[in-house]
Amino acid sequence: DIELNLRPVRMTTDILKVKSATLTAAMSADPVRISDKLYAEELIPQQTKNEIHIAADSMYTKASKLMNAIEGQLAGLEGLDDSLYSRQYLINFCKVLINQHSRSPADLAKSMLDEL
Repeated sequence: DIELNLRPVRMTTDILKVKSATLTAAMSADPVRISDKLYAEELIPQQTKNEIHIAADSMYTKASKLMNAIEGQLAGLEGLDDSLYSRQYLINFCKVLINQHSRSPADLAKSMLDEL
């Protein structure tokens, strides 16, 4: 007998949405450094990076703005080529978080990769 372990296909935006509050809190430890890495990997536009650097907001507010930008980028990719682009974007985003020195964002990223 062959047993298939099929998981339902989830949209990348749904995967990110479930983790967004926890990710925002985790990224609030160093949103400037994370925005630099995301910009270097071409995952956010320069305008977003600049807003994170210049804003006199709290670290949590900066992380929240960063999460909003990521969600927006990802939402713009949904539906393209059966969401291959959005899956790759989320994978690249997770890799940036995994390479951070903070354990919490890395653990969350690994969890999201497992869902893909």
